[in-house]
Amino acid sequence: MARFGSTNAPNAGTNDDADGDGAPNRQEWLTGTDPNLNSDSWGIGVSLNGQSVSVPQIANRGFEVQRTLSLRPTTWQPIDVADNRPFFSATNRLLVIEDPTNAPTRFYRVRVFEP
Repeated sequence: MARFGSTNAPNAGTNDDADGDGAPNRQEWLTGTDPNLNSDSWGIGVSLNGQSVSVPQIANRGFEVQRTLSLRPTTWQPIDVADNRPFFSATNRLLVIEDPTNAPTRFYRVRVFEP
């Protein structure tokens, strides 16, 4: 309601992409971005040395960094380190996960959990 004025407004559905930025409204809600502003985006960063992944963590959301060595969807796995356990922080913070894998090619994504 806060972003669209009513629950049945055009493009207000959870799977709609009101601003055309490629992120559905539910994902924008989970990551704290504005679903009506395509310049407001959320993303992850990978360090230059390739050993850490940084994720802007939104308050009251759990985040889990997943990795794959190829782009086959069935191969995604959480990075198995203690800092990568979903934690619901009371404030926004930068989550940094060290990736112990030595593979030359890695791909990352983030799973976001609601409280």
